[in-house]
Amino acid sequence: MILQLIFLAFFSTTSLHAEDKKILWDSWYTIKVYDNVPFSYYNETVEDRGEQIHFQQKMWKKEKDSIIEEHIGLLAKNNEELTPILFNFFRSNGPSSETIIDGTLNEKNSLHIKMREAANIKTWNRQLPKETFLATFFPVWIAKNWAKFKVGKKMNFKAIVEDSYVTDFPISPGWVRLEKEDKFSKANKTQKFTVHFRDASSYWWVKPSGQMIQMEMPEQNALVESTTETKAKEFLKNGK
Repeated sequence: MILQLIFLAFFSTTSLHAEDKKILWDSWYTIKVYDNVPFSYYNETVEDRGEQIHFQQKMWKKEKDSIIEEHIGLLAKNNEELTPILFNFFRSNGPSSETIIDGTLNEKNSLHIKMREAANIKTWNRQLPKETFLATFFPVWIAKNWAKFKVGKKMNFKAIVEDSYVTDFPISPGWVRLEKEDKFSKANKTQKFTVHFRDASSYWWVKPSGQMIQMEMPEQNALVESTTETKAKEFLKNGK
């Protein structure tokens, strides 16, 4: 855990002055499953750092009688393709059960991934096809391509999911389709998108900045909603 905190501190305090950073969004969310069962809450902070984009997500999940913590920090080039630079993923279910995954892109466009779990270390190397980005950056990718979307037309993408070690980190294709405005999108000044990725479809309501306001995942019977920090931190306690 100490190493993880040091890594997250590095992400937050790289040698940039405050005026060089622009926070694109700092949002809290809750996730309900099976219509109304509290499952998780999380925070996303996304920063424009000039030549780089920094994305940090902290999540707390309820599994049986435990709270699982997951943190991920990512850096990408601030270009339309969001070319990966590096990422760190951390999952904790107590000090005796931790998973740490680090990924770094080298000059040959190969993503080197190392996973540490208990006393075990495993590594992968994935040659990234052009325009492949880290999956957590997906809402930023939507913002980067905002002007290209046309109602009813699909846009394709390729992404790698940062914790997909069970399936050996495949490069997964997906598509996005802009939908017509509905009542929710009009009321919240968002656009509605259908997203198909890893054999599942979801519906996203997104602001032009890339900030997601609501997401429905019918196949998982799950609903993600934006909320306040106070309500998010109480979510798993009182289920509201």
